Amino acid sequence: MSNKRNNISDKLQAKKDIVLNSSSGKKFTAVHILAIGVIIAAGIIAVVLNSGNKKFESKSITSPQSSQDQKVNNSQNDTKEFSYEASLFNDKKAKYYQYQHGKILIKYFILKSQDGQIRAAFDACDVCWPEGKGYAQDSDEMICRNCGQRFPSNKINIVKGGCNPSPLNITVQNGMVIIKTSEIIQGSRYFDFSKKG
Repeated sequence: MSNKRNNISDKLQAKKDIVLNSSSGKKFTAVHILAIGVIIAAGIIAVVLNSGNKKFESKSITSPQSSQDQKVNNSQNDTKEFSYEASLFNDKKAKYYQYQHGKILIKYFILKSQDGQIRAAFDACDVCWPEGKGYAQDSDEMICRNCGQRFPSNKINIVKGGCNPSPLNITVQNGMVIIKTSEIIQGSRYFDFSKKG
C-alpha cells in the first residue's frame, strides 16, 4: 500500500514539476511575471487606442457617391469667373470641379453645409496636399483621404490651416455661386506636384 502511495506521490510531484517547470531548473521569477504583465498591458493599451481612433478606419473615408462621377472640368479660357446655380447644392452633397491652369490641374469642391451656407474649398490642405488625395464626403463631414481626419461641413472656409480643406473664396448672389478665376488660380500651389517635398 505504501508503494502505491509513493507511486501516486511521485506522479503528483512529476506533474507539479512539469507545471512549475522545476524539473529543468527553470522557475517563473518575479521578472518573468513582470515581463508577461507588461506585454499583456501593452496589448490592451494598443487595442484601446485603436478602438478609440475610429476616424482612421478606411471604411469611414469612402464616400457614398463616387467623387469621380461628380467632377466637372472648367476649361481653361479667358473667363474671369465661373458661376453655378445655387440650387445645385441643395442636396448637401459636395460637387467636385477642376480648372486647368497651364500644366497644373486645380481641384476644388462646393457644398451646402447643414447650416444652409454654400461653402467652397480646394480639394487639398496645407499638410497632406503632396499626396494628391483630397477629400471624400461622409454625411455632414469632409474626410481627408490621406490621414483620415474629419471636418464638419459648417467649418469649411472658416477654419484654415493644418489638415483643414484650404478655403476658396466665393460669392453667393441672386441665386448664383460665383468664383473668380483668380481665386481658383491661388490654389495652384496645392496641385503643383513638381514641388513635392
